[in-house]
Amino acid sequence: MSDEDYKLLLPSMQFASNLLQVGTPFLCSFVPSSRVHDRLVEERVNNKNFYQVDSQEWTKEDINETRDELLEIAKHVEWELNDTIAEDNKWLGITRLVTSDKWGPRPWMDLSRDDIVRSDNELMEQGASRRRLKVGIMTEYVDTLRKYTKHSEEHLRATFLAAITMTHEVGHIVWHVSTSSI
Repeated sequence: MSDEDYKLLLPSMQFASNLLQVGTPFLCSFVPSSRVHDRLVEERVNNKNFYQVDSQEWTKEDINETRDELLEIAKHVEWELNDTIAEDNKWLGITRLVTSDKWGPRPWMDLSRDDIVRSDNELMEQGASRRRLKVGIMTEYVDTLRKYTKHSEEHLRATFLAAITMTHEVGHIVWHVSTSSI
């Protein structure tokens, strides 16, 4: 994205970062991904097809481990503004689970399980331990931030909703960065 777009979205990114900071104890149930995926495999063996968030009190070490893991996960994620997802699919944001050469032309369409498995197999053959994810958020947020004055209700709403969308996509990221997620 351009420097101008980045500056327009910076307050949203800062707000999303603060939401994630406050939500770190919740994220401890999912990061590192082995916490959730190992437990989910165990629960499936016991004929449970759901994952229940662990509501335990997390230690400072757990929280630090989660933060460190989030920094590592971030190295595998690319963010972009996407000018087709809202119009074509009615999505505010989307996290793509396939390797970069398979992200495909726009508009982005839903992926099949076979597409994801094929991409995961290619990554594992290359020695990768995580998916490379691409996150798109709708360009309309930036369009609104550019169009309305900084103190207008529209500008404030777009700033807030962009932050919520970014935070929401981070939830998808922490779940789907592991090839164990499908």
